[in-house]
Parts: sequence; structure tokens; C-alpha cells
Amino acid sequence: MGASSATALAALKIGGRVAYERLVRPKARQHDDVPCSPDAITTEWLTAVLCDKVPGAMVTEVEVKRASAGTHERHRLVLTYNEQGGRAGLPGSMFTKSLPSVVTRMIGGFNGTARAEGRFYMQLRPQLGIEAPVGRPAREHPKRPVEGFACPRNEVSGARLWGAIAERFRTPERFFRRHFVANLCPLLFLEASGRNRTPDKLPEAERRALLAACLRHLRRLVELLEPEWVVGVGGFAADHAREALAGSSVRVARILHPSPANPRAGAQWGLRARRELLDQGVCPG
Repeated sequence: MGASSATALAALKIGGRVAYERLVRPKARQHDDVPCSPDAITTEWLTAVLCDKVPGAMVTEVEVKRASAGTHERHRLVLTYNEQGGRAGLPGSMFTKSLPSVVTRMIGGFNGTARAEGRFYMQLRPQLGIEAPVGRPAREHPKRPVEGFACPRNEVSGARLWGAIAERFRTPERFFRRHFVANLCPLLFLEASGRNRTPDKLPEAERRALLAACLRHLRRLVELLEPEWVVGVGGFAADHAREALAGSSVRVARILHPSPANPRAGAQWGLRARRELLDQGVCPG
């Protein structure tokens, strides 16, 4: 079957499912049910998934509030509990992401974010054990508030990277036993509009000073961790890793960047990246 035929068939299947949901409006009521939209979430389902460890606790009311929409729809749920649930300090609000239309489901399916984000939150996130207050800068960009793991924005590159790691290694302990992930440039530059400005878009003088500091940081990491390989995710990272580590015994490899802006990346990015690592001798077959 050609690519265009497969796409058309997928669109028909998704369209049929969306039509069914809009006509029947199925509700999630039991623990293992998967809500197809925020409107499908019921107090019974919330009680099953949130109150199972608190005897007698129940969600008595849920209010769905619209947040924003793009490749996903994002909603906030405001929850009310009975007396037992209130005393237990169960969460008073939740955040949801959903794919309610044919278009959003096609996008989420073909670029891999639906599977990758699901794997992250179901397999990797619960095992990280990271629970702490979220610090916020004094001068916070109004369009990019710092929200920690509660951030509602969809970050495709990270979802693909960590989703592929979770699928391959299953637990953080297995991955971090022999691997480490670091940003070449662990800084975020935001324009007035809230748009991300990548380092290659900075003025030459600023970019030169920034990259010099980033390469010093990378060399220090390599000195401390003593890796056999440094893998650059994308050409920018790989090229500068080679520059920073020239003359050392550390070998540098490169894999495809998972960004949706990269036409070669897609839902199968994890498989492509693994093939590239195998071809360069980074990991065994």
C-alpha cells in the first residue's frame, strides 16, 4: 500500500471514530476506561483513578474549563470532593490534553507525539520521583510561565527523545546506569512574542560568547563523566561537540534531530535514531 493510500485509510478510520464519539458521546466511568475528550470524564472515573487509596473519598463534581487549543486541546478540570476526599488533600484541579478532531488526531499520530507523550507520562514520569516546588524567576515572560511538569505546552522533540528512551530501557535506572543527557546550550531565549530564539539566530558577537561558554561546559562534563561516546542530537550539537573535544580520545556520533521542523523526523524517529547509532558503532545490535 502506498503512503497516500495508507494516509487516506487512516483518515477514514479516525474520521469514523470521531463521528462515533460525537454521536454516542461515550463516558469514562471505570478505572481502565480512556476518556475520548474532557466531556467524557465523569465523577465516577475521577473517583476511580484519584481516590482509590483513600477509603470513602469521592469526587462529587467536576467543572471543565477551556484553556487553549493548537495541535492539542488543553483544558483545566476543577474538582470537588466529599468530606473524606477534602481531608485527604487530593488535587483540586487537573490538566488535560486531548485530540478531539480528525485533524488533531492525524497530526498527533503521524508526528508521534501521542504515543511518545503517553509513554513518558505512563512509564517514565512516575519513576523519576521528582516532586518539588517550582521556582519562578523574578522577571517571568507573561506568555511562557514556568510551570514545571504541569506545563501544558507540547514539546515534540523532548517527547520523542524521552519516549524512545522509555520504550527501549523501560526504567530510568537502566538508562542512567550508562548514559547521561545534557543540553549543549541549557538556556532559553524568548522574544517579546514568546517565540523561542535558537542560538544560531543570535547576533554573531553574542553567539560567539555564548558558544564559548557552552563548549567549556561540555568539556567539563566530559572530564567529570569520562564517556566513551558523545552523541550529538542533530548537526548543530554534533558539530560543536567535535569542535569542543578535538584532540581527545572521546568519539563523537550524530543522530537525527527529533524536531517536527526536521522533515526526516517523524513518528518512527526512535527507530531511525537507533539505526544511526548501530551504523556508527555506538551501541550493539
